[in-house]
Amino acid sequence: MPNLPRIFELVRFDFVYAFTSMRNTLFVIPYFLFWYLIFSNYSATTLEWLQSTQGLFIASWLLEDQELALQLLVDRSPTLSVFLLISVGIMPLFIMFAANNQLSSDRARGAFRFVLTRATRHELYLSRFLSSLLVAASCIVIATAWALVVAWLNEEAQVLRLVVFAAETLLLLLFYCLPFVAFMTMTSALAKSAMGNLFLALMLYTFLVFVILWLHKDISTIAYVLPSAIRPFLFEINTTHTMTAIAALSLYALSYYILGWFIFRTRDV
Repeated sequence: MPNLPRIFELVRFDFVYAFTSMRNTLFVIPYFLFWYLIFSNYSATTLEWLQSTQGLFIASWLLEDQELALQLLVDRSPTLSVFLLISVGIMPLFIMFAANNQLSSDRARGAFRFVLTRATRHELYLSRFLSSLLVAASCIVIATAWALVVAWLNEEAQVLRLVVFAAETLLLLLFYCLPFVAFMTMTSALAKSAMGNLFLALMLYTFLVFVILWLHKDISTIAYVLPSAIRPFLFEINTTHTMTAIAALSLYALSYYILGWFIFRTRDV
């Protein structure tokens, strides 16, 4: 049975270390710079274009659903909708950079041998997963709050309505990042360095995407190999789709986590 106080201490240490180590925070600067470039150029003019015929036509083409485009850009906050769409699109890459240094580097240096004198292997594995999830979640929370402020400044909508939609968006993004963090934990159990883990994760994810594109016409269910297949449920925000997405994403995360644990338990640390 894992020792919860010990796991809490391990998570707290890894979380603090993640934001005090320059190597571990290299993803933070590009991530927030990316959102700064988008939000700093966002204005009432941008809002008008998104809700114009041209903007709705492009959104309908990208989403392959005209009703969904109208729902996101007209019925709901267009600012938060665009934030949701972009966040879902960049999530795999963001998590790969944010959570690539979980187990690889310390295992290669043999640092785990000192930690394992006070904690079990499973406690170590779980704490690294939770700390990486906490780091990614912290960035998502800040970005969502930023998007909420931009929406409030540019849109003539009720604050309560914006806050509710922002909360729904945050919930979906947090659950969407969950399987990707678990995916990186799994690959980190295989790789010998943080950069090696990043390369391995990119190659494996790209390979799976190509396999899906290649076999999708013959085997439509092959798309569900990756959690990206759940994206349509994230955009049509209602109780049924939200619960379906949360359940599916949790199942993906659990599958990656368990597979990674079986790999890690057999590795020499």
